[in-house]
Amino acid sequence: MNAGTLVRLDKAEPDVPKEEVARGVRWSCGIVLVATLVLVLAMLRRTHGHFTYLLDDPAIHLAVARDLALHGTWGVSPHDYQSASSSPLWTLLLAPFALLPRPVFEVVPLILNVAAALWIARLLVVRTGLLRPAWGRWLDVAAMFVVLVGVLFLPGLAAVGMEHTLHIAFLLQALVWLQDWLDGVDGRAWRRAVLMLGLAAATRFETPFVAAGIGVGLLLLCVPRLRPSPRPRLLRQTQRAVVLGLVSLIPLACYAVVNLAMGQDALPNSVVAKSALGGGTSGIRITLVGTVEALAKDPVVLVGFVLALTYCLAAFYGGPRRYLVLATTLVVTAVLHSALASYGWYERYQAYLVAIVVLFVLLAARECVPVRFIKAAPAVIAVAGALLVPVKWDLLRQAPLAADNTYLQRYQAALFVERYYKGLPIATGEVGYIALYHDGPLLDVLGLASHEVLSARRDHRATAAFWADIVKRAGARLIVVYPLSIFFDTPAQWILVGELTLHEKTLSAFEPALQFWAPAVGDVARIHAQLLAFRARLPPGATIDINKDINKDVSRHTAG
Repeated sequence: MNAGTLVRLDKAEPDVPKEEVARGVRWSCGIVLVATLVLVLAMLRRTHGHFTYLLDDPAIHLAVARDLALHGTWGVSPHDYQSASSSPLWTLLLAPFALLPRPVFEVVPLILNVAAALWIARLLVVRTGLLRPAWGRWLDVAAMFVVLVGVLFLPGLAAVGMEHTLHIAFLLQALVWLQDWLDGVDGRAWRRAVLMLGLAAATRFETPFVAAGIGVGLLLLCVPRLRPSPRPRLLRQTQRAVVLGLVSLIPLACYAVVNLAMGQDALPNSVVAKSALGGGTSGIRITLVGTVEALAKDPVVLVGFVLALTYCLAAFYGGPRRYLVLATTLVVTAVLHSALASYGWYERYQAYLVAIVVLFVLLAARECVPVRFIKAAPAVIAVAGALLVPVKWDLLRQAPLAADNTYLQRYQAALFVERYYKGLPIATGEVGYIALYHDGPLLDVLGLASHEVLSARRDHRATAAFWADIVKRAGARLIVVYPLSIFFDTPAQWILVGELTLHEKTLSAFEPALQFWAPAVGDVARIHAQLLAFRARLPPGATIDINKDINKDVSRHTAG
């Protein structure tokens, strides 16, 4: 067999036939494609052929990308700058497609996610070599299915429709190239790894956690017991760590400069609202107990953290140390994410962290597991992976229901707003599909797309008087919110006209009923007539119910 038919998967491992690797890549990519296709078809079957994502959130990025392409505005409303997207690169990637017909534009995030998932599948086969699915290697097939579909949740992330899969691809590629550089395989791989880390940082703002972990790992290589020969110089490693930190912070810094210039916070609105870095709106506090509790929320992250920490300790006492930087990266990233960020919401917030766990386990297993036991690795991975992600298997099973929730409620509300409020200002807490379909000013009562609201919520100034004033100033002709969005602080002058109610289990919907409020008595008759006319257009599974006390409410407000 000549050299051209061999490919070196790992410097420490023997060459592997190129065709065997190619088969593994085809099988892995096939698993991703088939699983995603089955999931999307099941979603379409539940929604009667109308494609919607599992969540409302991807439509926020689509709305920002549309306004950027059509109006030159970064926000969900034309000519109103709002830091509504925390993923600049993802939004910029979507923007050119906004000129396409809307049904095509809405599918672009799915296509980009599938492409990124194929990138990840190929990378895991080519660069780890532990799993090479093929005909006759059914344990490898089962293990790769569990890893790609269950643990990494790639079909689910594609159906979520956001930037997480692309972020994973950038990070894994950066870590693989970093390992090539550490192994001395490719001296130029360092620059490529830094570039890829920069792209990851422009995609998700958790990337500095990873950069910090890599920096700590590079500094640990200066400890004699961890890297006796050749030991890098501390100054040089410090310089490299600083470079990584700067590269990972540049996108956030650029975003901060623009935000501050526009009178908003340095951080994007969603980061302010959902993390400990942004204040009190998220309820997250930086405490040791809270960090430990968060670390245990995802079993894969917890197991990976323990394995990586054990690897680091073993390296200090003379054990395996080739993947010390990767292990350190995992430990530091897990701690920082658990202290400062969130877990869950369709398992997407920690998806990049889970991917680092997978890469570390697949690489370290080849170094740490004795050769006589390595054949059992696929079976162990398949069983352990399947048992560690029960939440993700259940979410995949219920994905059609989640898509139907979105289709029957927030998507229908978006159609209602598009039909009756073109060019007119509205207020809502659901700025996904409603923002995408609404052509006019929009006030976000949750603050993700309205900085004034976010500031009021953060400072505990969001009283009934505040809501009455800001909605009046915005000139909103309609308010579409869930009952708990404002709840006890609902202004007395608002009148509930009707509710769009789901008649199925709520999964991606926050509550069964989405309410339609009139900001003043003079708006009631118009909204009432519109809801009655739109009710006949609703698909089965949802109804519009008119407030049975509406006449009493109108009379009371009129008398008052």
